[in-house]
Formats: sequence, structure tokens, C-alpha cells
Amino acid sequence: MVQGSFKPEDANEFIVSYNANVAEINATEYELRFDCTALKVTTQDMVPMLSACFEMYKKDGFYKTVFDCGTNATLRLQCRRIGNLVGLQNFEIV
Repeated sequence: MVQGSFKPEDANEFIVSYNANVAEINATEYELRFDCTALKVTTQDMVPMLSACFEMYKKDGFYKTVFDCGTNATLRLQCRRIGNLVGLQNFEIV
């Protein structure tokens, strides 16, 4: 579950934790799911960091990546735009 808004230090902590956890699995066998229902839309200055995270998901090759954005239409659009921009395959916005 991701919630609130992120600062650069939050993103860096997430990246370190993510990489440590993903290193122990074969990502192609798993679906990566994010509960984003309590996440705020990312500010423009943080979009590059969010894009870098989407690049990580792409690189790791999860079977599927799902972003549950609930009813937040703006967040849904932002996630879809970034996913398409980085060429993330097999992702879904719900």
C-alpha cells in the first residue's frame, strides 16, 4: 500500500527496500500489485522519480503490474501516462 505524497528521501528508501526484496525472487513468476487508493497525485518535481520506479518494474519483468487507483481519475491518468512513457508492458490500472 502506498499513501500520501512522496519526497525524494521517501522514494530513495522505497527503491532500496524494493531492490532488496525483489533480488530474492524470480519476478517473472509474480504479479506486482500496488494499492494506491490513498496516494496523492505526484507533483511535477517527483515525476522523474516515479518514472524511475516504473522503469524498475519494467526491468524486473513482473508477470503483471497492477495499480489500484480507486476512484482518483487524475492519479489513474498519471500512472497510465508514466507506464506508457517508459514502455511498461503488462500493466493495468484499476
